Amino acid sequence: MKTFSLRRAGLNRCALIIAALASATCVDSKSVVCPSGVVCEPGTHCAARQNICIRDECGDGIIENPEVCDDGNVLDGDGCSADCKSNETCGNKTTDRSKGEVCDDGNTVDRDGCSADCKSDERCGNLVTDIKLGEQCDDGNTVGGDGCSADCKSNETCGNGVIDRNKGEVCDDGNTRDGDGCSADCRSGEGCGNNILDPGEECDDGNQDNTDSCVQIIVANSTDGGVTDPDAGVGADGGTTGTILCKIAVCGDGYIRAGAEQCDDRGESATCNANCTTARCGDRVINTTAGEQCDTGGTETTTCDSDCTIAFCGDNHTNVTRGETCDTGGNSLTCDADCTPATCGDRFINPVRGEQCDDGGNSNFCDSDCTPALCGDGFTNPVRGEQCDDGNTNNNDDCLATCTPNRCGDGFVDQQGPVTETCDDGNTTTETACSYGTPTCTACNATCTTVLNLRGPYCGDGIKNGSEACDDGNTVTEIACPYGTPTCVQCDASCSVVLNLRGPYCGDGIVSNGEVCDDSNTTTESSCPYGQATCSACNATCTAVLNLTGPYCGDRVVSNGEACDDGNTTTETACAYGTRTCSACNANCTMALSLTGPYCGDGNVSNGEVCDDRNNVDETTCPYGTPTCMGCNAGCSAVITNLIGAYCGDGVKNGPEACDDGNNLACGTCNAACTMIQNAAATGSITAVDRSQLSDGQTFTLNDGVNPPTTFEFDSNNVLGMGRIRVAISNGDSASTVANNITMAINSVRATLNIDATVSSAVVTLTNTQPGSAGNQPITVTGMNIRFMVTGMSGGGGYDCPAGTGCTMNADCRNGLSCQGTPITCQ
Repeated sequence: MKTFSLRRAGLNRCALIIAALASATCVDSKSVVCPSGVVCEPGTHCAARQNICIRDECGDGIIENPEVCDDGNVLDGDGCSADCKSNETCGNKTTDRSKGEVCDDGNTVDRDGCSADCKSDERCGNLVTDIKLGEQCDDGNTVGGDGCSADCKSNETCGNGVIDRNKGEVCDDGNTRDGDGCSADCRSGEGCGNNILDPGEECDDGNQDNTDSCVQIIVANSTDGGVTDPDAGVGADGGTTGTILCKIAVCGDGYIRAGAEQCDDRGESATCNANCTTARCGDRVINTTAGEQCDTGGTETTTCDSDCTIAFCGDNHTNVTRGETCDTGGNSLTCDADCTPATCGDRFINPVRGEQCDDGGNSNFCDSDCTPALCGDGFTNPVRGEQCDDGNTNNNDDCLATCTPNRCGDGFVDQQGPVTETCDDGNTTTETACSYGTPTCTACNATCTTVLNLRGPYCGDGIKNGSEACDDGNTVTEIACPYGTPTCVQCDASCSVVLNLRGPYCGDGIVSNGEVCDDSNTTTESSCPYGQATCSACNATCTAVLNLTGPYCGDRVVSNGEACDDGNTTTETACAYGTRTCSACNANCTMALSLTGPYCGDGNVSNGEVCDDRNNVDETTCPYGTPTCMGCNAGCSAVITNLIGAYCGDGVKNGPEACDDGNNLACGTCNAACTMIQNAAATGSITAVDRSQLSDGQTFTLNDGVNPPTTFEFDSNNVLGMGRIRVAISNGDSASTVANNITMAINSVRATLNIDATVSSAVVTLTNTQPGSAGNQPITVTGMNIRFMVTGMSGGGGYDCPAGTGCTMNADCRNGLSCQGTPITCQ
């Protein structure tokens, strides 16, 4: 070990010489002399607790990365390895051979390929007996027959509970007593497996193999020497207190039948289905113990994911069949919560991606970068009418706070280069004068480059200018015209209001200045205004009173803008009886009325009618679907009684009917709605399996609905149950051969079973020889492999109406009944 450590330290020939013996030719000026006297050549240095020179940091007594320890030397076996990379404890992932370790998997747990003390790789044959792995011995090899079995689980002695076949054992019940199902020398089974059918046994195939069709079951002994329920007892010495019997293997017995079962956990478990197939997602068997919620055979559907969980958006499983293109269980950077790819513009707001809105592009409320649309956000949104957006609301740069370009004439002075404005008065006109009322002013030219000093008009200058409404050369507000002048125009004192004044005159409605009358006009009227039958008026010069007459609504003369005039002031609501349509005039002669009136055939009984059925026809039959009804004659003066009509179930094919069997029930040759013929024979099928998946005595039963059910038994030894029909099977029979044998067996009993069988490959097609729903019967099986599949008889129709039901032919009635009598019924 010392030589190994010196070599690892990389010492040259000088490093071994102590200082007192060092020659001048061996000591360099850059050499280091250690406290122990060892001289270390350049490039090396002294170990902290060992008289050697070292080239790296391991051994200097200081723990530095990547060291896990440093005890000042480069020796193994002292709690720190020679390379300082292991603290030499089991479970540190470093195999320290100097400590006797043969493995180190980073933990101190057994059963994972490295024992808890790191002294065994837990393989049989490594000379270490791993008790926790069930080893009873380990002789350093994997050969049986030498006192330790090949799997190290047996010391190969009778009575140890392990059957050592290479030692001639055929059983081992954990003791060396005879008479308990295993002999004292373990060379005889004394029961199941001796090729003898013992009392209580269902089979005995001469072996103790629990993977074939005959398995061992331990049944407890009763006090009278018999056997009771199959619940095995265990004695105090470890031996069984029951009898080992042979039973026919079935799914659920806890034994795996080779070739027939993949597993058997006595029911459903996390690893085994209840039908004894290995549990896995995709086997079309829903195993709730394994956490499956559904199972569609590995095919993803709209309701079931391929991992056998219920499919929904948000389950972290992308189900393409449901239209999902992604699914991260909600919003993420790459996927929206609606299971579509996350992109700004997809009209789905994804806050995880920082989206505050998403209208699929620019909108009045949202920018196409999925942020709220605001003028001044630095994003130009043309949908909002933005022509620019410089990220601020300053009106003195190139883009205004309204997100429109700053232009000459908008009233804002653009101070941002390269083109700047000197002024901006809100227009692009070069003004030549001030606005009205302003004697002097400043303005801006049309190009916003020059300030203009101007003069303007004002009220009182005698000229109508600017905003003046008038300018009459004075500042007086007149209140009336001279008498005899009906109207005149003046200007108020501020030149802002035109004064339309009036003065007293004939026709102003006021009797004055010697007038006899004054009717507010200067016209000599010849009649009264419209709407007045009589009236008084005044002549054109206000010197005489006139007594007149005039037109009005209701005088039967259409005049003065009337729309109509029917000689009255009543608003009629209907025509006279018998007149379907007519015209009238409303009460104020402003609207012509298009009216309707009551008549025979309008569906309303009125004006002395006895009945009204919305037509003027004398009916002779009822509408289809109405067996009896009443009608009304063409003049609405009498009711027509005792009419009849066609309907589904009257036995006559009428109107929309596809058939009519004399009733509207689901039975018979026509369905309840008379829309489909249903006179057919029931059919079914059997899918056979090969001989290896069949056992002698398994059965299936057929029922034709008329004769007693017939049971067929698979048989290889000519021993049948009472009343059963033999289906011959032999070793090596293929599924097709078994199907042929099934077909021959069914067709051999046609005298008592109204079912024909035909075969194609391994599928037997069954057809009832008589039509009728009575043939719709299930097919029952006992003890069959799950691959032996049957489809029950179905699709039969007809021959099923009970006595007293309407009919048109014997095929409508149940067996034993015929269609006869008056009325015609099944009898």
